[in-house]
Amino acid sequence: MSAFKNYDAWLEQDNPANDPEEPECEKCGQAMEYSEDGEHCEETGRVVSAGGDWNCVNPDCGDDEAGKPNKPNDGSMNIRIYVCKNEGLPRVEQSFKYIEKRLACSGLKDCNLQVIEASQDIYEFKALDACWLDSQELDFYGLYLHCKGGSKENEAEFNNCIAWLDYMLYGLIDNYELCLDHLNKGADLVGSMWYRHFKGNCFWFKSSYVKPLIRPMLLNLNDRYLAEYWCSQSHWFNPWIKIPMVKSLFYMPIDKDSDFLRLKENDYVPDFNHSYVCEDFEAMLAQDKADYSVFDELVLTNDELHKHKDVLAKYLNYDGKISLK
Repeated sequence: MSAFKNYDAWLEQDNPANDPEEPECEKCGQAMEYSEDGEHCEETGRVVSAGGDWNCVNPDCGDDEAGKPNKPNDGSMNIRIYVCKNEGLPRVEQSFKYIEKRLACSGLKDCNLQVIEASQDIYEFKALDACWLDSQELDFYGLYLHCKGGSKENEAEFNNCIAWLDYMLYGLIDNYELCLDHLNKGADLVGSMWYRHFKGNCFWFKSSYVKPLIRPMLLNLNDRYLAEYWCSQSHWFNPWIKIPMVKSLFYMPIDKDSDFLRLKENDYVPDFNHSYVCEDFEAMLAQDKADYSVFDELVLTNDELHKHKDVLAKYLNYDGKISLK
């Protein structure tokens, strides 16, 4: 079964025009309605989400910015998108076209896009280097993507990678406004499945965070894992850089990397509202395999709080909290 099974349904559910739950005006408390004044995607016919707007139905409200839902103003942001495309891989074109289509059917379709082509033996370093170079001169929010599954010749393995990519893009592209909002509120990095790097290595970033990182092309280019750890290098090989303020949008219920297609075929949808709580911090630290997740809440005793105060930030989302037992 194809990993593309629910593609249309996933695009449909995140179009504000199709959202059955109308928000309330923050100013007067009355309902708001969505106006479809944006352009339509030529491929799907759907309204591009950034084109429309929510408006208060109360004529006495004034319908000014104070009455609108809290959402990022994309027009005022400098957004740059980077896609890594390694030449010579057997399925790289298929993976790239999948990313290209998702961007074309989103509110990001008119953003600055760089497709960085590189030989396969340089992995993702050249594309990450483009992110780093721009960050030395420009102030922007960046989205880094790569052609997941491009190296897979086996059909089942490729479909699993596309399912994996689909879940990442669901967070990063289909819900890009949420990602931008987190960057606005203090996050340095936004993505999904954080284990002191984003599993799959696709993420949003602030250029101000990336600017002081070690330049990617100065790393050992023979070690592809360094490309995955580059955005979180303070955890791995560069303790002189600050620990990033991270937002992990969701985790996936998988036991192994080959489980993404199974979840996709079973119509699994990540839950952005699920709260990840750690209620036994020391037991988590004592596990044979370290848990490098981040939580929305750490429940600690006073003794644990003082004992581990220097490392707690490594285990919290930027907007997470600590509760005392």
